[in-house]
Amino acid sequence: MHLHSELWSPRPSWRKLPHDRRHQLISAVHKHLQSLGEAGISITCAPVPLQSSSIHRSVVFWTLPDDRHLAALAELREATDWTQYFKQMPEDSTVVAQLIASLPLVRQVQQARYRQP
Repeated sequence: MHLHSELWSPRPSWRKLPHDRRHQLISAVHKHLQSLGEAGISITCAPVPLQSSSIHRSVVFWTLPDDRHLAALAELREATDWTQYFKQMPEDSTVVAQLIASLPLVRQVQQARYRQP
């Protein structure tokens, strides 16, 4: 099992895209996600909005059978023109760990642990 994370931010082209075209893009992504699911690839954590202090706007986590399946994610992005509308950030486990720790739910859980007697 392989866990893969992606950081991304919307490009200005996404903000300018009419809502009907956004819906078309998301529908195309959804169709590809179904085929990825058949290959054992799944979204472990749907796109999570990050704090405004982050340069990244969202993080998504994928579970793959192994790292050879990473090419399928690249094919998804290419087939749907995803990178025309979203800027992909390089994967950096240190940055990802910091981003996870900054998520409100994670902070609440961490704080609750320290409050227990």
